[in-house]
Amino acid sequence: MAEAFYSFGERAGGTDRVTAQGVAGYQGKNFRLAGQYVYQKRKSGTAQPDVEIDVWSGFAVWQVRPDKAALFARLDSVKSRAGGVRAGLPGADGIDYLALSPDAPFQAFIGGFEYYLHPSVRLAPNVEWIRYDDSVPAVSHDVVARLTFFWSW
Repeated sequence: MAEAFYSFGERAGGTDRVTAQGVAGYQGKNFRLAGQYVYQKRKSGTAQPDVEIDVWSGFAVWQVRPDKAALFARLDSVKSRAGGVRAGLPGADGIDYLALSPDAPFQAFIGGFEYYLHPSVRLAPNVEWIRYDDSVPAVSHDVVARLTFFWSW
């Protein structure tokens, strides 16, 4: 599977946005792999420099026991630039379920195990590790342990 996406969003005050994305994936009998790249340019509409954002992601799922148990992993690399200055993801500090700093580029790793209690009910203990670029020493790395509950009906 492969997919490409392009969008131009005209916004008030000259704060237009351009977004481009590419995704490629493969599914085998007991595993899935995918990679994604997202680019976004955010016009500032002022004398401030425009912001360019780059996000690279990789995903993998291995069905250890089909419809019973799976291992999963995800790796993201996120950075932005404004006038040649490197930073993190603008607005990242507004994400309610994961406190991220917008001040530094980062890599995020998510790994876990999914157990099927029933075909429509799953539990997934997982760990999220955020490693920030060392160029911003005031920002510390984060580790979050979660238990994700999934129910479909």
